[in-house]
Amino acid sequence: MGKKVILIIMGRYLPGYKDGGPVRSIKNLTDRLGDEYSFRILTTDRDHGDKEPYEGIRYEQWNQVGKAQVRYEKPGKISRKVILDCAREAAVIYVCGCFNDYARNVLALKRCGKLKQPVTIAAMGLFAPGAFSIHSMRKRLYMNVLKRGGLLKRISWSATNETEAGQIRSIVGEYAICFIAEDLPRVLPSGKNKDRKKETGECRIASVARISPEKNITYAIDVLQNLRGKVVLDLYGSTGNKKYAEECRKRIRKLPQGITCNLMGPCDSEKVIDVLLDYDVFLLPTLGENYGHAIYEAMAAGCVPVISDRTRWTSAIEANNAGAAISLDQPEEFTKVLQKYVAMDYQRFALLAARCVQYALKMPVDTALDQYRRIFEQA
Repeated sequence: MGKKVILIIMGRYLPGYKDGGPVRSIKNLTDRLGDEYSFRILTTDRDHGDKEPYEGIRYEQWNQVGKAQVRYEKPGKISRKVILDCAREAAVIYVCGCFNDYARNVLALKRCGKLKQPVTIAAMGLFAPGAFSIHSMRKRLYMNVLKRGGLLKRISWSATNETEAGQIRSIVGEYAICFIAEDLPRVLPSGKNKDRKKETGECRIASVARISPEKNITYAIDVLQNLRGKVVLDLYGSTGNKKYAEECRKRIRKLPQGITCNLMGPCDSEKVIDVLLDYDVFLLPTLGENYGHAIYEAMAAGCVPVISDRTRWTSAIEANNAGAAISLDQPEEFTKVLQKYVAMDYQRFALLAARCVQYALKMPVDTALDQYRRIFEQA
């Protein structure tokens, strides 16, 4: 008997990387469960904001990408006909997000009975207060239209934790069926640790996140204002929000002498750990993260995280003394912690970095794998 086919439908996938977390989440899922299930991914043929498709892809057929088969369509062409064609052998349909045309098509097909398989919508952090507050009136209207049309009946939702499940129910309705399935961390490559030669009074800091209000990049720049020493902050991330990127540049120009900040552009998801091996600290005062893959990958690289307390990593960082998770109401605390790391000598900092790596290597995944199996064994 062959492996059960799981059809995943999402806006973008590899070799794209500009969407960050969603692409990483599904790649990690297929890496870890691809030997148990046959994953097929229906997606578009180009990365976020790109006008040209990926090179070398074949249309109207499955392309082998890692442990998944991927079918690429042109933007706006994930039609109901294409979905039905791809779903013929699928046991379960797993849709990433709901504020898009392909999700509406899946929901409409399920509502009219043309899709018999279980359909699960992965919330992907879209209902978190910080994310939902952006264009919130438009999103509430959209969800109300779906509810009144009966398109949210007979489907389930995938949430990363009980908090997100509560956020889903607050928008969708209290009877929404929610599976809890935490995002999976990257399968770590071996031999990636690096012995940094950090100098006292110096610090190399990195951020890997979209240059956007949700990631709070202006806040990250501002907490550098009162630092003393030789400090570099390199910001890796797409600048799709041009107005916000320009605001970041204005604040960068106001930084004092000795403090340097650079907009580096997006970082290929497959190269994040390699990039972070050259930095001492990972800075992300985010407004909220569904998972925060880059935070985990920073720890795996021995890059000490200094982040907001609005992620799932707060307790792990505190319990393992592996960085700092700080309230956004305390910008002076961000500066204080960063100054401590700037002043720290090589030996003390190396111990701190080693604790981060040890935590990443020992992080358990069995529970999360079983949670996904529950979703995929609905049929």
